[in-house]
Amino acid sequence: EITYGDWSSDVCSSDLYAQGYARDRGLWKGELFTLSLFVVYRLGEHMPTPGVNAAALVSRFGAMAIVGVRYDVIDVPVPDEQKKCPTCGNEKLKRVGNGTPSVEYHYVAAHFRRRIYQRETLACSCGGHIVTAPCPNKLVERSPYTASFIAALIVHKCEDGIPLYRLEKHFARIGIPIARSTMTDLFHRGASLLGPIAARILARIAQSDIVFADETSLKMQSSDKRAFVWTFLGDNLTGFVFSPTRSGEVPVAVLGESQGELMADLYTGYNAITVPGRRRRAGCLAHARRKVFEAKAFVDAEVALEIIRDLYVIEHDVKAAQLEGTEKHLAIRRERSRPLVA
Repeated sequence: EITYGDWSSDVCSSDLYAQGYARDRGLWKGELFTLSLFVVYRLGEHMPTPGVNAAALVSRFGAMAIVGVRYDVIDVPVPDEQKKCPTCGNEKLKRVGNGTPSVEYHYVAAHFRRRIYQRETLACSCGGHIVTAPCPNKLVERSPYTASFIAALIVHKCEDGIPLYRLEKHFARIGIPIARSTMTDLFHRGASLLGPIAARILARIAQSDIVFADETSLKMQSSDKRAFVWTFLGDNLTGFVFSPTRSGEVPVAVLGESQGELMADLYTGYNAITVPGRRRRAGCLAHARRKVFEAKAFVDAEVALEIIRDLYVIEHDVKAAQLEGTEKHLAIRRERSRPLVA
């Protein structure tokens, strides 16, 4: 069984940690999102941002307690030679509050744990019967690797982009030799088991009123051609579909006869589902902004960029207030966004 090691930190006051986190959590989330917009906008064309004091945010982020980290409290007493007042010579100093916290973050790497099931064996004194307790249920017959390891493989390869041959080297380096062929078999077994969940996610997305879609090319090892990973978002779910081609058959297979809005670029592969009686294609402001950005040398382009930035500021405020998709969100757009594009 593979178990992910916990982060640990030395914090001198658990009360201070809890109170500070509860007080600032909402502020940190909003400011961190704003900071990410600020950095991306300053580096290139992609996203606008409201004004923000980046230095102040970086300072706050550096002092922020990391969410979900297990922490230990270690009491550090004042050394005996310092327990005397240099002013009056008093050696009976009083404790002041909970002390002063000093924080460190330690990294504990993921590790393997070998679990042995000692299965009981019973025999009859007559010599005619013997029975052994059954093996625990396994995802893969005759394999010692459990669901936690298969899940780790999937996350490493699909989420972190680490190929299996690198994982093979990594595991060998820590003394756990696992053949790449074994990991490949386990990876495909995990995909087979998760197939019904993936299909259900795509079905839920197809039922959404608003669906976001895009396709990204992917280099194939066994071919000079490029394959594609199609991404569909809807109902707060994300679904991925692999296809060796960029054919419009993929969005047709996923969205079928569903109705609503489809947020996508102008690629013709979406034309088959953006017809009367099915989905209506919605324009993407980020795509439109790219063309405006390319013409930013002109005065009119600068004005347009400012308008688009202001629109993104409004949406940022809505998200920070957790009003997305509500009637209040619509009212804010009518009040603040509509005048900008009128």
